[in-house]
Amino acid sequence: MGFSLLRAKITERNTIICPLHRSEFDLKTGEVIKWVPFPPVLGPALGIVKKEKKLRIYDIQIHGDVMLIRENE
Repeated sequence: MGFSLLRAKITERNTIICPLHRSEFDLKTGEVIKWVPFPPVLGPALGIVKKEKKLRIYDIQIHGDVMLIRENE
């Protein structure tokens, strides 16, 4: 949904949980594990529920002090 994952929780299952709406995503594939519409209570009632969307994932390589980041397709 475009919210920051800076304060997201990383789980032991290698997933990340959004701190705002609590949706959960696989860190390796970006696939949705658990989707929570936002806003959780009002969204469905108002008909403004965002559709499920996987996260973009990136290939990361670290070489000394240099980090290379490439969007995975």
